[in-house]
Amino acid sequence: MGRTNHTAHYRKNTGKKRSDRKITILEDSDFVFWESELNIIAEMFTSYEDIERIAEEINRVDPDEVMLAVVHLAKENKLNKRKGKKR
Repeated sequence: MGRTNHTAHYRKNTGKKRSDRKITILEDSDFVFWESELNIIAEMFTSYEDIERIAEEINRVDPDEVMLAVVHLAKENKLNKRKGKKR
C-alpha cells in the first residue's frame, strides 16, 4: 500500500483531529508525459483505440497511466468528440 503520513490532520468543518491515516495512492506511477505523447493519446482515444494499445504505442508499461492521461485531457477539453459509435 502507499506511503502513510502520521502527522495530525484536522477536519475542515469541525477542527477535530481525524482518526484515520492519509495514504498516497499510485506512488509507483509515472504521470509525466511529453506533449507529443498526449497528442497521440488524444488521437487514438478519439479513434476508439483500446487503452492497452495506446500504452503500447507510446511505450508505457502501465495502461492505468494512459487512462489517467485521458482523464486529464478530458478535463482540459483537449479531446475531440468521438464520431459515431464504435463498431
